[in-house]
Amino acid sequence: MALRFWRRVRLAPGVTLNLLKSTASLSFGPRGAKYTISPRGNRAGRGGAAPAPSVPQRDRLKLGFFQRLMTPAEEQRFIDGIRALNDGDQDAALAALEGAGDLPDAVWMAGMIRLRREELDRARAHFEQALARLGELGTLFAKYEIAAQASLPITSDIFAHVLPRERGTRLALVEIAPLEGRHAEAMSRG
Repeated sequence: MALRFWRRVRLAPGVTLNLLKSTASLSFGPRGAKYTISPRGNRAGRGGAAPAPSVPQRDRLKLGFFQRLMTPAEEQRFIDGIRALNDGDQDAALAALEGAGDLPDAVWMAGMIRLRREELDRARAHFEQALARLGELGTLFAKYEIAAQASLPITSDIFAHVLPRERGTRLALVEIAPLEGRHAEAMSRG
C-alpha cells in the first residue's frame, strides 16, 4: 500500500491549496462536495475525474497562476512564443522560442521564423537541433493541441505544407541548401 504525504493550506473558507511532492491542486467547497482542479484532471466530490471543461483554441495558450507555478520555465517560454506568434509579434515570438532552446518544438518553430526571414544559417542550426531530438519533436504541440504547420515554397506556384516531424524538418533543410549555394548537398539530401 502506497503512502502519500501532502500539505493542505487553507486560503479561505472552503478553498484549500493541496501541495504534494510532485504537483499541486486547488479545492473548492465543503467536505464531501469539493471540486478539485489539478494538472492530473479535475474531480468532483468523491467520484472519479470529471471531464475537463471545453477550452477555446486561443485560451489553450494561457497559463493560469497555478499552471505557471507547475510548468517548467522553458515550456512557459515556448507557450509565450506561440502566443506572440499568434498575436503577430514575430520578434517577441522568436525571442521566447529561442529562449526555450532545449525544446525541439521551440527550435523547430524558431527555425521556421528564421527561414521566413531568410536568416539561413540560424534556421539550419535550429532544424538540425530539432532533428537531434527527433523523438520529442511535436510533443508540446500535441500537449497543447496546437496544429503547427508551415508552408515552404517549392516553386513559385507550389508550396509544401510541413509539420513538426522528421520529413518536414528535412524538407526545410533541403530548401535551405540551394539558397546558401550548396546545390550538391540539396540533391544528396532529397
